[in-house]
Amino acid sequence: MRLKGIVSILSIVASAACAHEQASSGPSTAPAGTTASAPAAAASDALASAGRHAGKLVPITGAVVTEPYHALKNGAVVYLEDGPKEPGVGMAATIDNHDMAFVPFISVVVAGGTVTFGNTDPFVHNAFSPDGEGWNVGDIPSHGTVPKTFDKPNVYSVLCNLHKNMLAYLVVTPSSYFTKVGADGKYVLSVPPGTYRVTAWSPRLKPQTQSITVADAATTLDFDLSR
Repeated sequence: MRLKGIVSILSIVASAACAHEQASSGPSTAPAGTTASAPAAAASDALASAGRHAGKLVPITGAVVTEPYHALKNGAVVYLEDGPKEPGVGMAATIDNHDMAFVPFISVVVAGGTVTFGNTDPFVHNAFSPDGEGWNVGDIPSHGTVPKTFDKPNVYSVLCNLHKNMLAYLVVTPSSYFTKVGADGKYVLSVPPGTYRVTAWSPRLKPQTQSITVADAATTLDFDLSR
């Protein structure tokens, strides 16, 4: 009887050791109701926040008409003058020197954001503007880049002092809410509910600003730009 008891005790000890080894070597899972990891929790919070914010957005739709009518082919931008600035949204843009032209012709960045001026041509380019406070990024070597941060809202013509025929435009907006207008003149700008001043801009035309109150349904706002 004593021998059977000893065998039984040894068997229990061995089983416990085996179970512990399996638990240690197997995949670990967080108990229900606990946080798995800081990065995962942060990602979850970001997604939840984005979902809540996205649910509040309401579209402003409309059309931009230009006089002369063909001026719209140069492009246009619609943006909120007094909308909020969302973290990380619209804070970076790239303007390339390619085939003796700035690409794209119109770029948009939020105030405080950075524009990277690139050069994919096989020779040196430059980028500068006489507008506003005036600025010059200097020479941009072939396949090189030069970053510049823009702190204040403004509209700049972008020129190259080495090639006089090159031209582009940079719109630095005061808020994260902006959109480029389509070739047909139509646009959609989704914003949180509120009352705003909305501006439409197009090269060589006078910008127009209108006030609008956005509630729970889509709102229409048209613009008529001229010289």
